[in-house]
Amino acid sequence: MEKDYLIKGHFDGIPIISTFYSHPLDRNTYYVDSSTVLIDRQGIRHLFFGHSGKKCFDEAILISRIEILERVMASPLANLSMKPLLFSNYLDPTVTRIMLAKDYLIRNGNPLIGTTGLGAHSKSNLAEQHAILEMLERHILCEIWYKDRKIRKIGSRENLPLEYFIDYYTTLQASPFILAVLQNKNLPIFLCGSSLKENQSDALMSSRIEALMLAGNFLCKSSSDTSNNILSLKRMRNLCTSAVLNKLRYFLIKVSNLPPTKINYQKYDIMEICKAIQFPFETIYTCPIKKRQSLILYRAYSSYALTKEKSRIQYPYLEEDPFC
Repeated sequence: MEKDYLIKGHFDGIPIISTFYSHPLDRNTYYVDSSTVLIDRQGIRHLFFGHSGKKCFDEAILISRIEILERVMASPLANLSMKPLLFSNYLDPTVTRIMLAKDYLIRNGNPLIGTTGLGAHSKSNLAEQHAILEMLERHILCEIWYKDRKIRKIGSRENLPLEYFIDYYTTLQASPFILAVLQNKNLPIFLCGSSLKENQSDALMSSRIEALMLAGNFLCKSSSDTSNNILSLKRMRNLCTSAVLNKLRYFLIKVSNLPPTKINYQKYDIMEICKAIQFPFETIYTCPIKKRQSLILYRAYSSYALTKEKSRIQYPYLEEDPFC
């Protein structure tokens, strides 16, 4: 059945417009952009965006809308910014700490605080897990660019149409973190997608889709396209100019000389991932911060985890990282 290009509907009471487009580098995947505009009590408009790429059209629509709902639930519209939240230690839930937004949100407080992760799911334990994985993924990316974490190739190069290709990387010690780097043989392009999942296979697929979605922003959309944040589009387009060559040279320094490793299908739990990436497991705290009809939203926090803001202050002489 042929699907409409523009789909309007409601998801958990939120009006959402979804569009899908044909990607010139990946014709077998549905790439979906969803957006909504909500107006607060002061009459201020708030825009929210969600993106997804899946083999199943309906799943792609659903994931992009869940992403919007997750962001709405975590936004000031949810009236959470001033409420104290009770975080529990992931290792020992009996250890708790009360935190205000200024203690864990960079935009509301100290740029040197640790990073956080958000996770939304219908099941509480999976929402919590997703939040922790997002936080750890951000930490790994900061360590790769701003510190001395080395990475190695995994799997083989994937050649795409129009002279594009993707190389995949992972941490030196086996973990389900994958970084997909999309380049072109003739053009200065350096677009990165990353993912941290329960296993390397899922992470590879997710990082691949993320890199291709970024490419779609300049291959398939105009700068006035309302399906994405204009500032984000501008930043991503800057990764497709000759200026990006310095970033690419610096990135290649981070790649070890070890031969490419093979993808394994081992399932990792949070403790195993922390051990593999040498992250102090005991510093992780989580909190269920919002529940709607179909989803529970969790936030994960660690004072140890790096953020872009913290890294930029500590290493101001380095170029800004290319990770969107």
